[in-house]
Amino acid sequence: MKKILLSFLLVPFLFACNTTEQGANMTGKVQNLTTGFFMLGGPGGAKDTVRTDEKGNFSFPVPELTQLSNYYLMVGEKDYMPFKLAPGMNLEVTFDANNFKTSLKFAGKGSDINNYLVAKSLTGSAGNYDGYKLDPVAFRLKQDSTLAAEKAQLAAATKDHANDPFWKMEEGEILFGWANNLAMYEPYHAYFGGIADYKAPADFYSFQKDVNINQPDYVHSQAFKQYVSTIVGKVASGKMDAMKMADSTLTPDMAKIQLETAQEMITDQTVLDNYLFDDLSGQVQWKEITDIQGSIDFFMNNCKDTSLINKLTATI
Repeated sequence: MKKILLSFLLVPFLFACNTTEQGANMTGKVQNLTTGFFMLGGPGGAKDTVRTDEKGNFSFPVPELTQLSNYYLMVGEKDYMPFKLAPGMNLEVTFDANNFKTSLKFAGKGSDINNYLVAKSLTGSAGNYDGYKLDPVAFRLKQDSTLAAEKAQLAAATKDHANDPFWKMEEGEILFGWANNLAMYEPYHAYFGGIADYKAPADFYSFQKDVNINQPDYVHSQAFKQYVSTIVGKVASGKMDAMKMADSTLTPDMAKIQLETAQEMITDQTVLDNYLFDDLSGQVQWKEITDIQGSIDFFMNNCKDTSLINKLTATI
């Protein structure tokens, strides 16, 4: 699945900023900005207009920021660049509007992370699905090459705080982004290659034995969450199909089967707690509570993280 650089999901941890702080600040200078302003996008699709003075200087506080969030800078209608903002950050931003992406630079607290993200965005793939048209050998080679390049870029990145949670999360984004792409090859190759009922060679999925889903260090990585969900979903679907083949009159409870499968496959309690929370919190947003009461009960009986229980209870 293509990697999405722009996401407005909030991640429940902070960088190596003081967790007692609230709010962040952005200052900087822009060259050749004919409009006199640029846009700052934030969580939930919010947008702010950042105006500059006659010399291109600007100052823009974000006092309401309470947790790590994904933002983006946008010049004109097409040029945008994602970055991270967390409480306590004091970023100095400079860029030339004529060469926005290549000239964008961050300085100050949190700049190491954001300069890395800019470099990754500039060197990353275009994010289209054309690669899924490749045969399985060529596709695997392409994915492995991308994985090696991204690992090397991460290793070479300047890190002001090597133990900052961001860097561990980024390891997960790279590794499980690669694993997700491989896991989705079969259905995507069938669709984009126009091959009905395509089945990948049996050894194509051998990579799964080397990708352990029971790694709590990665629970805040969106790519890790997606991979765990994909793998659990595939196994659960296989179980349901087998049940239907054994008795065509059955109407299996997919939600129950998936939850039970997750409990079987995920042996690390932290990973299981987060999987159950993510799965159920999404359902709570668009399903009637009475329709998912069984899943809620399963979560309450099996989740050990009281903070996640409290969050779900508040959402309900």
